[in-house]
Amino acid sequence: MGEHGKELGKLFNPNIDQLTAGFTSEKIKRFSIDNSENFWKQVKEFKAGKINSWAIRWYLSIFNNHGLVLYPRQSMIQNMGTDGSGTHSDVDNAYHVELATEPINEFPKEFEENKTAYEAIKYFYRTRKGSLPQRLIRYIKKLWNKR
Repeated sequence: MGEHGKELGKLFNPNIDQLTAGFTSEKIKRFSIDNSENFWKQVKEFKAGKINSWAIRWYLSIFNNHGLVLYPRQSMIQNMGTDGSGTHSDVDNAYHVELATEPINEFPKEFEENKTAYEAIKYFYRTRKGSLPQRLIRYIKKLWNKR
């Protein structure tokens, strides 16, 4: 882990109550990427003991420290948990991606938020679940399969 990684590790706070103290509705909106993904629901589920997620606390730690996360243009990993075997997810093909074929050899000298990427992330979260009829059909299938 590089020097910056060590610094980030020191900023991780596992205490969900400390991480969410003083959150206003405006801060919740920003945390939820302009209400495009309901990350606050994960916070409430964690507090209620319904999920045990390190990721939501990691995101809160980064968010509270005004941090940025560097992601490669093409993914280096495949999220296998969305095949229905994951702890916190159902079957969801939205996260299936084409993997990068080349290693990453260059990194930016300066880091700043990429507005185009931010808008693309918002669009992804707003559209990944499909239309209301598609979501209803998926929900009915899910209920049917639990029988």
